[in-house]
Amino acid sequence: MNQPSKSYSLYVFFLFILISCSVNYENKDTLLNSERIENKFGSYGVDIVQSDNQSRVSFLYSLDSNNKKKKNYHTLAVVKFKETIQVSAIHKRILNGESIGESFKKEGWEIDKKNHQMMAISNPNQDLFKSWLSKINNENLALHFYKLYVTKKNHNYFYAEILELHHPAYLSISDLMSFFNFDEEAQNNEKLLSMLNFILDNKPALDEALFLINENL
Repeated sequence: MNQPSKSYSLYVFFLFILISCSVNYENKDTLLNSERIENKFGSYGVDIVQSDNQSRVSFLYSLDSNNKKKKNYHTLAVVKFKETIQVSAIHKRILNGESIGESFKKEGWEIDKKNHQMMAISNPNQDLFKSWLSKINNENLALHFYKLYVTKKNHNYFYAEILELHHPAYLSISDLMSFFNFDEEAQNNEKLLSMLNFILDNKPALDEALFLINENL
């Protein structure tokens, strides 16, 4: 008997997929995720879940307005690095916990996000997401995959592939669609699902992410 593929299993794992789209156009919105979080919540930071030279998993957070010792996690970011040798000094700082966008921007690099794929998943039956969404009624997670390019003068590098999972109290799928142009007829979320499997199949990263969430409930 043929075994179900990972992609098929992932579809079964979630109750249903609400909406998906793929896009290859320029951004309508130029804010970094770190800038958007700080603008909306008043602060911004990064908690590293797992990091090595090939990949990084992290939470993007703000400090709770009523308790500065408590972190509110807004985005779970899964990053697979591509061209890093040419920007090794910045890459080292990113591996040590700095924001990707801010690290490049303060060194004069322009940032471009391309090949957007977006999806919303409802009521994900997984301990990590159940804990993350435990205090709200809206359990729809907005997912955003893109390729990140950095440019400075005549140098252009494909730095990373990134999947961001956004807490519904921060961003919805409608918000993402308002930030980025998209073509509803061009649907291909294979890379997005592959990146999602990367975190779901990584037990050490899942355990650390769950620990961080429960520590800040």
